[in-house]
Amino acid sequence: MLKIEWLKLKRYKPFWVLMTLYPLCLFGLLFLVAGSIDSLMAKTQKVQAIQNITAFRFPEVWTTVTWTASWFHFLPCVLILFTVCGEFENRTHRQNLLDGWTRLQFFLSKVLVTLGVTASSVFWVAVLAALLGATHGSYPGLEGSQTLLYFLEQCLLYNFFALALGFALRRGILSLAFFLVYSVTLEYILFGTAGSMVKNIEFYAPLRVANQLLPFPLWSEAARKLHPGAPGLEVLHAFAVGYLVLFIGFTWWRYRRSDL
Repeated sequence: MLKIEWLKLKRYKPFWVLMTLYPLCLFGLLFLVAGSIDSLMAKTQKVQAIQNITAFRFPEVWTTVTWTASWFHFLPCVLILFTVCGEFENRTHRQNLLDGWTRLQFFLSKVLVTLGVTASSVFWVAVLAALLGATHGSYPGLEGSQTLLYFLEQCLLYNFFALALGFALRRGILSLAFFLVYSVTLEYILFGTAGSMVKNIEFYAPLRVANQLLPFPLWSEAARKLHPGAPGLEVLHAFAVGYLVLFIGFTWWRYRRSDL
Protein backbone atom coordinates (compact mmCIF):
# COMPACT_ATOMS: atom_id res chain seq x y z
CA MET A 1 0.00 0.00 0.00
CA LEU A 2 2.77 2.41 0.88
CA LYS A 3 4.53 1.74 -2.41
CA ILE A 4 1.40 2.59 -4.39
CA GLU A 5 0.80 5.73 -2.30
CA TRP A 6 4.38 6.79 -2.91
CA LEU A 7 3.92 6.36 -6.67
CA LYS A 8 0.93 8.69 -6.44
CA LEU A 9 2.65 11.29 -4.30
CA LYS A 10 6.09 11.51 -5.86
CA ARG A 11 4.69 13.27 -8.96
CA TYR A 12 2.18 15.35 -7.04
CA LYS A 13 3.65 18.87 -6.97
CA PRO A 14 1.57 20.18 -4.00
CA PHE A 15 3.02 17.33 -1.94
CA TRP A 16 6.59 18.50 -2.49
CA VAL A 17 5.68 22.18 -2.12
CA LEU A 18 3.93 21.69 1.22
CA MET A 19 6.46 19.19 2.55
CA THR A 20 9.24 21.69 1.75
CA LEU A 21 7.40 24.73 3.07
CA TYR A 22 6.94 23.23 6.53
CA PRO A 23 10.62 22.96 7.52
CA LEU A 24 11.53 26.12 5.60
CA CYS A 25 8.95 28.24 7.42
CA LEU A 26 9.72 26.73 10.80
CA PHE A 27 13.51 26.88 10.49
CA GLY A 28 13.44 30.34 8.90
CA LEU A 29 11.19 31.85 11.56
CA LEU A 30 12.99 30.45 14.60
CA PHE A 31 16.52 31.07 13.34
CA LEU A 32 15.51 34.62 12.40
CA VAL A 33 14.08 35.23 15.88
CA ALA A 34 17.08 33.58 17.57
CA GLY A 35 19.51 35.61 15.47
CA SER A 36 17.70 38.85 16.26
CA ILE A 37 17.76 38.11 20.00
CA ASP A 38 21.45 37.16 19.89
CA SER A 39 22.25 40.38 18.03
CA LEU A 40 20.32 42.44 20.57
CA MET A 41 22.08 40.75 23.48
CA ALA A 42 25.46 41.43 21.92
CA LYS A 43 24.63 45.12 21.50
CA THR A 44 23.48 45.46 25.10
CA GLN A 45 26.57 43.56 26.31
CA LYS A 46 24.48 41.25 28.49
CA VAL A 47 25.15 38.04 26.61
CA GLN A 48 26.08 35.79 29.51
CA ALA A 49 23.24 36.93 31.76
CA ILE A 50 20.55 36.42 29.16
CA GLN A 51 22.01 33.20 27.74
CA ASN A 52 21.32 31.56 31.08
CA ILE A 53 17.58 32.09 30.66
CA THR A 54 17.24 32.01 26.88
CA ALA A 55 14.49 29.93 25.37
CA PHE A 56 16.93 28.53 22.80
CA ARG A 57 18.99 26.45 25.20
CA PHE A 58 18.17 22.98 26.50
CA PRO A 59 15.81 22.09 28.08
CA GLU A 60 13.70 25.20 27.34
CA VAL A 61 14.26 24.91 23.59
CA TRP A 62 11.96 21.86 23.44
CA THR A 63 9.03 23.98 24.58
CA THR A 64 9.98 26.94 22.39
CA VAL A 65 10.21 24.91 19.20
CA THR A 66 7.15 22.73 19.76
CA TRP A 67 4.94 25.70 20.66
CA THR A 68 6.11 27.63 17.59
CA ALA A 69 5.59 24.59 15.35
CA SER A 70 2.02 24.27 16.62
CA TRP A 71 1.18 27.37 14.55
CA PHE A 72 2.14 25.55 11.34
CA HIS A 73 -0.22 22.55 11.64
CA PHE A 74 -2.31 23.91 8.77
CA LEU A 75 0.41 23.00 6.23
CA PRO A 76 0.33 19.21 6.86
CA CYS A 77 -3.46 19.41 7.16
CA VAL A 78 -3.76 21.10 3.75
CA LEU A 79 -1.55 18.38 2.29
CA ILE A 80 -3.73 15.62 3.77
CA LEU A 81 -6.94 17.32 2.59
CA PHE A 82 -5.72 17.74 -0.97
CA THR A 83 -4.31 14.21 -1.10
CA VAL A 84 -7.53 12.60 0.09
CA CYS A 85 -9.91 14.85 -1.83
CA GLY A 86 -7.85 14.46 -4.99
CA GLU A 87 -8.57 10.73 -4.90
CA PHE A 88 -12.32 11.38 -4.90
CA GLU A 89 -12.28 14.30 -7.35
CA ASN A 90 -10.18 12.36 -9.88
CA ARG A 91 -11.99 9.05 -9.22
CA THR A 92 -8.67 7.31 -8.59
CA HIS A 93 -10.13 5.67 -5.47
CA ARG A 94 -12.48 3.77 -7.80
CA GLN A 95 -9.54 2.61 -9.87
CA ASN A 96 -7.85 1.26 -6.75
CA LEU A 97 -10.93 -0.82 -5.96
CA LEU A 98 -11.19 -2.03 -9.56
CA ASP A 99 -7.54 -3.08 -9.35
CA GLY A 100 -8.36 -5.37 -6.43
CA TRP A 101 -8.08 -3.22 -3.32
CA THR A 102 -10.71 -3.46 -0.64
CA ARG A 103 -12.21 -0.35 0.94
CA LEU A 104 -10.31 -1.15 4.11
CA GLN A 105 -7.01 -1.21 2.22
CA PHE A 106 -7.73 2.17 0.64
CA PHE A 107 -8.68 3.62 4.01
CA LEU A 108 -5.57 2.19 5.70
CA SER A 109 -3.37 3.59 2.94
CA LYS A 110 -4.60 7.09 3.78
CA VAL A 111 -4.09 6.43 7.49
CA LEU A 112 -0.48 5.45 6.73
CA VAL A 113 0.04 8.63 4.69
CA THR A 114 -1.34 10.67 7.58
CA LEU A 115 1.01 8.93 10.01
CA GLY A 116 3.92 9.54 7.64
CA VAL A 117 3.16 13.25 7.38
CA THR A 118 2.89 13.41 11.17
CA ALA A 119 6.23 11.64 11.63
CA SER A 120 7.84 14.10 9.21
CA SER A 121 6.60 17.08 11.25
CA VAL A 122 7.90 15.60 14.51
CA PHE A 123 11.24 14.79 12.88
CA TRP A 124 11.80 18.37 11.69
CA VAL A 125 10.84 19.78 15.08
CA ALA A 126 13.31 17.47 16.84
CA VAL A 127 16.09 18.40 14.40
CA LEU A 128 15.40 22.11 14.80
CA ALA A 129 15.41 21.88 18.60
CA ALA A 130 18.73 20.04 18.51
CA LEU A 131 20.28 22.61 16.14
CA LEU A 132 19.07 25.63 18.10
CA GLY A 133 20.20 24.15 21.39
CA ALA A 134 23.63 23.26 19.98
CA THR A 135 24.17 26.70 18.43
CA HIS A 136 23.39 28.33 21.79
CA GLY A 137 25.98 26.45 23.75
CA SER A 138 23.90 23.69 25.29
CA TYR A 139 23.78 19.92 24.86
CA PRO A 140 20.73 17.78 24.04
CA GLY A 141 19.08 16.04 26.94
CA LEU A 142 15.87 14.24 27.77
CA GLU A 143 14.80 16.85 30.31
CA GLY A 144 11.83 18.72 28.88
CA SER A 145 11.60 16.44 25.84
CA GLN A 146 8.13 15.26 26.88
CA THR A 147 6.83 18.30 25.03
CA LEU A 148 7.88 16.53 21.82
CA LEU A 149 5.42 13.75 22.72
CA TYR A 150 2.72 16.35 23.37
CA PHE A 151 3.51 17.83 19.96
CA LEU A 152 3.14 14.39 18.39
CA GLU A 153 -0.25 14.02 20.05
CA GLN A 154 -1.23 17.49 18.82
CA CYS A 155 -0.14 16.67 15.26
CA LEU A 156 -2.16 13.47 15.27
CA LEU A 157 -5.30 15.31 16.39
CA TYR A 158 -5.01 17.97 13.70
CA ASN A 159 -4.02 15.58 10.92
CA PHE A 160 -6.70 12.96 11.62
CA PHE A 161 -9.27 15.74 11.90
CA ALA A 162 -8.20 16.79 8.39
CA LEU A 163 -8.41 13.17 7.22
CA ALA A 164 -11.97 12.82 8.56
CA LEU A 165 -12.92 16.10 6.92
CA GLY A 166 -11.49 15.00 3.57
CA PHE A 167 -13.40 11.72 3.59
CA ALA A 168 -16.60 13.48 4.67
CA LEU A 169 -16.62 16.38 2.17
CA ARG A 170 -14.52 14.92 -0.68
CA ARG A 171 -13.87 18.33 -2.29
CA GLY A 172 -10.51 19.99 -1.81
CA ILE A 173 -11.53 23.65 -1.77
CA LEU A 174 -14.67 22.97 0.26
CA SER A 175 -12.73 20.91 2.82
CA LEU A 176 -10.00 23.53 3.08
CA ALA A 177 -12.54 26.34 3.54
CA PHE A 178 -14.37 24.41 6.24
CA PHE A 179 -11.11 23.52 8.00
CA LEU A 180 -9.98 27.16 8.10
CA VAL A 181 -13.37 28.49 9.22
CA TYR A 182 -13.77 25.80 11.88
CA SER A 183 -10.27 26.10 13.30
CA VAL A 184 -10.27 29.91 13.38
CA THR A 185 -13.82 30.80 14.44
CA LEU A 186 -16.51 28.12 14.21
CA GLU A 187 -15.24 25.89 17.00
CA TYR A 188 -15.08 28.84 19.39
CA ILE A 189 -18.60 29.93 18.44
CA LEU A 190 -20.14 26.46 18.75
CA PHE A 191 -18.49 25.46 22.02
CA GLY A 192 -18.69 28.99 23.42
CA THR A 193 -22.45 28.96 22.89
CA ALA A 194 -22.70 25.49 24.39
CA GLY A 195 -20.72 26.78 27.37
CA SER A 196 -23.74 28.78 28.47
CA MET A 197 -25.59 25.48 28.96
CA VAL A 198 -22.78 23.12 30.00
CA LYS A 199 -20.15 24.68 32.25
CA ASN A 200 -16.56 24.66 30.92
CA ILE A 201 -17.43 22.58 27.85
CA GLU A 202 -15.50 25.04 25.68
CA PHE A 203 -12.26 23.61 27.09
CA TYR A 204 -13.08 20.22 25.56
CA ALA A 205 -13.49 21.24 21.91
CA PRO A 206 -11.31 18.96 19.73
CA LEU A 207 -8.78 21.48 18.45
CA ARG A 208 -8.77 23.41 21.72
CA VAL A 209 -7.84 20.20 23.51
CA ALA A 210 -4.93 19.88 21.06
CA ASN A 211 -3.86 23.49 21.59
CA GLN A 212 -3.96 23.21 25.39
CA LEU A 213 -1.39 20.41 25.25
CA LEU A 214 1.22 23.06 24.36
CA PRO A 215 0.29 26.42 25.92
CA PHE A 216 2.41 29.53 25.40
CA PRO A 217 5.53 28.83 27.50
CA LEU A 218 5.59 32.11 29.46
CA TRP A 219 1.85 32.22 30.08
CA SER A 220 1.04 28.64 31.09
CA GLU A 221 0.89 29.38 34.83
CA ALA A 222 -1.02 32.63 34.33
CA ALA A 223 -3.47 30.89 32.01
CA ARG A 224 -4.31 28.30 34.66
CA LYS A 225 -5.05 31.06 37.16
CA LEU A 226 -7.20 32.98 34.69
CA HIS A 227 -9.13 29.84 33.67
CA PRO A 228 -9.66 27.81 36.86
CA GLY A 229 -12.05 25.46 35.07
CA ALA A 230 -9.45 24.36 32.53
CA PRO A 231 -8.74 20.59 32.58
CA GLY A 232 -5.47 19.14 33.79
CA LEU A 233 -2.92 17.47 31.52
CA GLU A 234 -4.15 13.94 32.30
CA VAL A 235 -7.70 14.86 31.30
CA LEU A 236 -6.44 16.50 28.11
CA HIS A 237 -4.54 13.34 27.16
CA ALA A 238 -7.65 11.23 27.75
CA PHE A 239 -9.77 13.49 25.57
CA ALA A 240 -7.07 13.59 22.90
CA VAL A 241 -7.06 9.79 22.65
CA GLY A 242 -10.86 9.78 22.62
CA TYR A 243 -10.99 12.29 19.78
CA LEU A 244 -8.41 10.32 17.79
CA VAL A 245 -10.53 7.19 18.10
CA LEU A 246 -13.60 9.22 17.12
CA PHE A 247 -11.93 10.74 14.04
CA ILE A 248 -10.57 7.41 12.79
CA GLY A 249 -13.84 5.58 13.53
CA PHE A 250 -15.94 8.26 11.82
CA THR A 251 -13.67 8.28 8.78
CA TRP A 252 -13.95 4.52 8.31
CA TRP A 253 -17.71 4.53 8.99
CA ARG A 254 -18.25 7.35 6.49
CA TYR A 255 -16.21 5.71 3.75
CA ARG A 256 -17.63 2.21 4.33
CA ARG A 257 -21.22 3.47 3.93
CA SER A 258 -20.64 5.93 1.09
CA ASP A 259 -21.25 5.40 -2.61
CA LEU A 260 -18.30 5.11 -4.92
